[in-house]
Amino acid sequence: MASTPFPEATRWRQLAGLALVAGVLGTGLVTADRLTRPGTAAAQGGMVMAADTDTATANATPGPVSIGFAQEMSQHHEQALLLARYAEVHGSPVVQAWARDVAHTQLREIGVMQGWLMLWNAPEASDAELMSWMTRAYAQSGQRNDDYERFISLCSSLGTMPGQVSTQEFNHLAGLRGKAFDNQFLRLMIRHHESALLMAQFAHDHAEHELVRQLAATVIATQREEWLWMSRMLGPSDAGT
Repeated sequence: MASTPFPEATRWRQLAGLALVAGVLGTGLVTADRLTRPGTAAAQGGMVMAADTDTATANATPGPVSIGFAQEMSQHHEQALLLARYAEVHGSPVVQAWARDVAHTQLREIGVMQGWLMLWNAPEASDAELMSWMTRAYAQSGQRNDDYERFISLCSSLGTMPGQVSTQEFNHLAGLRGKAFDNQFLRLMIRHHESALLMAQFAHDHAEHELVRQLAATVIATQREEWLWMSRMLGPSDAGT
């Protein structure tokens, strides 16, 4: 699998996963809260699961879609964290504040997913072919979806998840300041969100675990709202420049 240029990814994954597992073992609860700004659509009715039913669900034998989504969405989120960290340093005040919120949300979601993987005795990252969990489940579904087929085809041709930011793009972003930084950051993050939305939609439709489907729904609601905010901030005149 193509790696993300994020040297602290493994440490963050481990810390976030250990924190969640400690909460599960200590309180008997699995928390997959919606972790968004107050008042957003994704923040309504946060997901706090009851101990007996949902601890059993979390510990149940996982399926390939549930494992694959948790592994590869964790990796996907890690790159968004790096983008957000750049913006916290170099962005305008409004972009800095928004980036901090995004980083908090996505780090906590990594904790949820890595906590599941630890409970399932599954590796934190996949060594299988990129997006194989989606490719196989889609082939077995017998369904046709142009968006999924396009995404799967791009994964094969690009050798990475569509929407991922290249090292060259990170280096270019790091050299920008002011409005030029804000605009490029927003363009990259919009593209990044678009691939996350498709991955989450697939997991919502096909994951074997209710908890995974619920988290996928949270990702969809949160990132759609963030996508809209970024699109408004960028504006049509800057979207393609």
